[in-house]
Amino acid sequence: MHAAAKVIASELGGEFPRDVVELQKLPGIGRYTAGAIASIAFDQRAPILEANTIRLLSRLIGYRDNPMKAAGQRFALADG
Repeated sequence: MHAAAKVIASELGGEFPRDVVELQKLPGIGRYTAGAIASIAFDQRAPILEANTIRLLSRLIGYRDNPMKAAGQRFALADG
């Protein structure tokens, strides 16, 4: 978070990014954290699923591969 704060202060003129994609460009900010920031701080629709929910949904729809890998994430996003 400290590294992200430095980037915001030095490169973004102190302006906190509001977009999930831009938030993920900050050091230490991954997809989950970016979605949480966007949804809580900026009232944006940024769905966040934690690992147990992803596994449960995968079982319900019969997805047989690892839902945590990139292919599984693309599959989930394509259907959503």
